[in-house]
Amino acid sequence: MMNFSPSLLVSQLWTVFDRRRSSRAGNAVRFFTLSSLLCALAMTRGVAAQSTAADSKPQPAVTRSCAPAAAETTSSEKPNHPNAPGASTQGDIAPSCLEVKAKPLEIQEYLKVVVSEKRWTISQAQSSGDSFSFFRLLDKDELSQVARTDILGGRITWTEGKAFVMARTTNVGDGFTRVNISARIQGRGQSSKTFARPSDLWPLVSKGTLEGGMIAALESRFHSQR
Repeated sequence: MMNFSPSLLVSQLWTVFDRRRSSRAGNAVRFFTLSSLLCALAMTRGVAAQSTAADSKPQPAVTRSCAPAAAETTSSEKPNHPNAPGASTQGDIAPSCLEVKAKPLEIQEYLKVVVSEKRWTISQAQSSGDSFSFFRLLDKDELSQVARTDILGGRITWTEGKAFVMARTTNVGDGFTRVNISARIQGRGQSSKTFARPSDLWPLVSKGTLEGGMIAALESRFHSQR
């Protein structure tokens, strides 16, 4: 089907009406031409309207936010790794949460790719039917990026740290999987304040940047597959 632009149609219509002298046969030809142009204009508008309606139709969601209750965590919940850092005495933030229209195994496999691409130093990675976990080893600069290290008035000299990262996947129906990512972090450092302490490891509160970065990577990945 030929495409007619509105400007072209108007130009041709003007040409038809601008002719003052014509034969009877010429009038018939111009009448036929005028009818054809009007039909083409109507069809062009109809196709444009259908295209606009199709473009405005909402696309099915591939990711969505979790309900507030789904993202909550309790301090009594224990990680399922024997060497994971204990709960912080300062309280834990809620895990980062996202619901993705994909199978749990597909999500876990992509999170492994994310960890690999970020070139983190990790150890003791474990995967099961509903979770993927690992330790991320942190230098002192990385530690301050992912955890609140200003405890004791900033009187601790940090040397390193580690984060136990847990990604839990739960099937919530309609093809969606809920992903909760949390991190428990410990820092190693010496305090300038003199008091007896059995260890130089300190439980720290996560800033949420580590978990949030992994959630953002998931969201970007599955949106790009739409």
